[in-house]
Amino acid sequence: MRTITILGLAAVTISACSTTQREEVRAGQNNVAKQEAQLEAAKRDGTINEVQEERKDLRQARRELRKDQNELYQPGADGSLLGGLQIGQRESGELLPVPAEYLSHYPDGDGSYYRYDGRQIYQFSSADRTVTEIYRLAR
Repeated sequence: MRTITILGLAAVTISACSTTQREEVRAGQNNVAKQEAQLEAAKRDGTINEVQEERKDLRQARRELRKDQNELYQPGADGSLLGGLQIGQRESGELLPVPAEYLSHYPDGDGSYYRYDGRQIYQFSSADRTVTEIYRLAR
């Protein structure tokens, strides 16, 4: 029973980490849009110095957005794969066992096994440890 609780907490942590990163990406997208609007206003009404400053701010906002987007698809601090694996990729060894509530739907055996990353369940081929199917879980 204690193991199930720990896995449940790990899934909540992974989900929260992913949500925070997604919020940062959305905030970055909003910031880029705001900076683009300010640049257009400066081009229309401002001085050359104001236009240059707005261009600089827009470049910085775009850099920050790219950084946030890249972090969203990188392993989290706890080693979880926030971006997920794709069909054909090999198992990384950083995935969790399938939570108890899903075991009856995703049992290991018959040449395949299943692992979980907090958002989706992956089916792996036992022969070569590659992803053969991805099951996205409803939130």
